[in-house]
Amino acid sequence: SDAVTCDTADKIAVADLAPEFQYHACSRCAARTDSWCDGAASVAEADQAVALCADRPTCEEACAATATCTFVTMHRTLNICYLNSGTLPSRRLRALQDTNCD
Repeated sequence: SDAVTCDTADKIAVADLAPEFQYHACSRCAARTDSWCDGAASVAEADQAVALCADRPTCEEACAATATCTFVTMHRTLNICYLNSGTLPSRRLRALQDTNCD
């Protein structure tokens, strides 16, 4: 499968974000042509509830506005990110998990 997932255990559900960030849910991209929806078709089915289709500044802004968010996992080439709670995995561990995630 070509589906993209940035494997972090503590992904924050899009439904738990402020409405202005829920707008960027990848699951809402099907009917849109926004440039930030470029990666929506690549999001793994299991990640539909936690994936945001947005650029890095928007993802970082969403994290800053979400009390439980401690870090952002961003796809390296597509506008896909995940907001995470918990401890930031080591760079080496993250590299082993998914080479497309930063």
